[in-house]
Amino acid sequence: MTEEYLKKLKEKIANLSSVEKEDRDIYLSKFGHGEFLGPKVGYSSVDKPWLGMYPTVMLQAFQNRRRFNRVIDNLDAVWTNDDEMINYYDNLITKREIFENALAMAKAFKSYGMNEGDSILASLESVPEYIELFLAVEMIGCSIKNYIGSKEEIVGLINDDNSIKLYVAPDYITKDVTDKIYNETDIKNIITIDPLLSVKDKSKVRELIKEEIDSRYTGNESNDSRNVSLYDFYLIGKEIDNNFVVNGVHNVFSSFTSGSTGKPKEVLFTSEAVLGIIDQLSLSPSHDGERDKWLFAFLPPSIAAGVIATMLYPLASGKTLILDPYCRLENLDLEMMHYEPNGWALIPLFFNVLLESERIPADYDMSYFKLFGFGAEPMTINFINKVQSFLEQHNCNIPFSSGYGLSEGGSGLTVALGKEMLSSGTSGIPMINTTLGIFEPKTDIELGYNQIGEICKNGPGLMSGYSDKKLTDEALKVHSDGTLWLHTGDHGFMTEQGLLFVLGRSGIRVYPDKVVFPLSIENKLCRIEEVKDAIVVSGDDKNNEGYELPYLFIVPEKDVDQVELLSKINTVINEEFQQEEKPEKVFFIEKKPIDHFKTDRKVLKKEYKL
Repeated sequence: MTEEYLKKLKEKIANLSSVEKEDRDIYLSKFGHGEFLGPKVGYSSVDKPWLGMYPTVMLQAFQNRRRFNRVIDNLDAVWTNDDEMINYYDNLITKREIFENALAMAKAFKSYGMNEGDSILASLESVPEYIELFLAVEMIGCSIKNYIGSKEEIVGLINDDNSIKLYVAPDYITKDVTDKIYNETDIKNIITIDPLLSVKDKSKVRELIKEEIDSRYTGNESNDSRNVSLYDFYLIGKEIDNNFVVNGVHNVFSSFTSGSTGKPKEVLFTSEAVLGIIDQLSLSPSHDGERDKWLFAFLPPSIAAGVIATMLYPLASGKTLILDPYCRLENLDLEMMHYEPNGWALIPLFFNVLLESERIPADYDMSYFKLFGFGAEPMTINFINKVQSFLEQHNCNIPFSSGYGLSEGGSGLTVALGKEMLSSGTSGIPMINTTLGIFEPKTDIELGYNQIGEICKNGPGLMSGYSDKKLTDEALKVHSDGTLWLHTGDHGFMTEQGLLFVLGRSGIRVYPDKVVFPLSIENKLCRIEEVKDAIVVSGDDKNNEGYELPYLFIVPEKDVDQVELLSKINTVINEEFQQEEKPEKVFFIEKKPIDHFKTDRKVLKKEYKL
């Protein structure tokens, strides 16, 4: 196939209408099921071989889905006024309450001078009021940015962004923080929120939650007269008779990347992008009888996955959302047993709490789960097997799902379902309306199957950009066929069956010209029974400028003889590793360092002066 032919074919596909593209997807699904015969062109973005793993009826249902322009319209269609949308510490909150409060907020924001394109900076945990804020700013053409950080970071964000007009924080915000904001920024008012404002019956809040909330109050809380409680803010809005007309598409919220590869970046999203992901996650919002319960614990609404996939998606698909922001990490086991949710999106850090818990009885029945989802960072095959074994031990025989995602792509790009697929090391197949291609890094030259390159995404759910235009131009690129692609910066390859294998960021460039990807090394070592975690970190090659060397950090299981374990590790290295994969040095550490809920390789690199 000539490059010219491929270019013309891609241009033709790019010019199809959305309905025509979905018709083509149904055809490709039937092609993948063997109903039709014909040649493949050898490039995943055109062939879409993963569609053969989706039932044709599912693609047809997706094509016939109801479509919305705003998240609030989606929720309005799924819930009646008296439906209980949210469980907040065993207090149930109806759609009517959420919507009325959101409308009051929107009117109050307008009375405080908020205009289309303006934004609100918040430092909130995942409380019900965050959802009300999201819906309120969507109504008036504004956006919400949630960031929990130091007072210097908060002031810096406000001063760097002229769109920020108000700041929202819990009422345990301290005087030194509000003084700095009022003295060093143009913010005129700070809206403060009681963490239990939405709780009608405080006797239902358990002691372990009260203790955590009480610990947030230091005795130095701000009582500045310019602060306005959210309760009073509601009252202001309810006094106003106002209608809103929003012109065109606008950013509705910002998330922040974890900073695992550098400084955290602000990622901007429109309602259209949010719905682009929700659509692919919630194909069937209907329910029979009692609604499913979805748990969202501990994580703040500062990351895209937290807002889109674990707060808004459950609500948009008709699931009761259990919000548990003031749960301590070490108590996640107790929260799971208390709420008995049907669904829970976890990260490896969370599941480790369950694996290591001495409070979960050996015969505890977890059959109430219908879905376990994982994200945040790749899991080793050894960890996947531990998870599956734990679930089976506790009578939870459902397949758990995982996938590859990143904030810039709207959180989720792929889904991997079931032990067989996950244990193969794959990150799964692209979501139902997502197109993935493997390209030569930073170019629009697509690579064929099983060739390692940069993973790129085309389709709904893309960020509208970063707050930094230069970074946006580097990540979002219009290819020669006229389509917009997100260049993820991650490397991987796609098989002819449509399975994506993610290898990680740029890899470790080893002299003379080899690239090593940490996950492949970690998988080999985590097969050793006594290895709890293996972490590969790059360090400078002192003898070859511009090149790096892999260093290995091992977290052993309890009461393991490190001398014997090192011998086993060296055996695996000598028998299974390529020369460029062999670590320069092996270190033993007590536990894996974590930052922003992910493995912190940067701190190891710094601490060990690599």
